[in-house]
Amino acid sequence: MAQLTSEKTKQQIRPFLEQITTPVKLVFFTQEHACGSCREQHELLESLAALSDKLRLEVYDLVADAELARRYGIDKVPATVVVGEKDYGKAALTAQHYLSSSSAYFHPETQRIR
Repeated sequence: MAQLTSEKTKQQIRPFLEQITTPVKLVFFTQEHACGSCREQHELLESLAALSDKLRLEVYDLVADAELARRYGIDKVPATVVVGEKDYGKAALTAQHYLSSSSAYFHPETQRIR
């Protein structure tokens, strides 16, 4: 898994994150006691959010926050919903890569990030 702890990785992703001009919310659904990769995904998202003041991470439990998960259409973990006001194009694709394409989900009610 890509690590955002190395300076080289941070330097590579910062230019893409600097293109974000409006706030972006990363809504992460987890169930850390029953999900082997949830903790690693959570740590990765925390590292990513720390690189930009435009990124905000919100963490929810799939079971405890079942109503919110249903509103986003989430039924498996780990899952990340990216909510933003703007299509960030390539910057978002890079972020998606770091989020892990198998667990990144773009909610249809928000403007889709391609």
